Amino acid sequence: MKRMHAAKIENSPRLQQVLAYLRKGPATTFEIVMGCGVCAVNSIIAELRANGHTITCNQLPGQRGVYQYHLIEG
Repeated sequence: MKRMHAAKIENSPRLQQVLAYLRKGPATTFEIVMGCGVCAVNSIIAELRANGHTITCNQLPGQRGVYQYHLIEG
């Protein structure tokens, strides 16, 4: 199995932008796409995790297929 090669956050404006967005509070996939102008949110989250950030993902109650990401800092 091939391992993903995550970008280093220091060199990636895309990762920096999504991290800053999540620091404002939890956000759904759609909110991140629209707020940051990015695609493949799941891949970006995986890269942020590979850079040492703890991010949870939960399905919103009663909303099938709607997921929210939450950055855990501290």
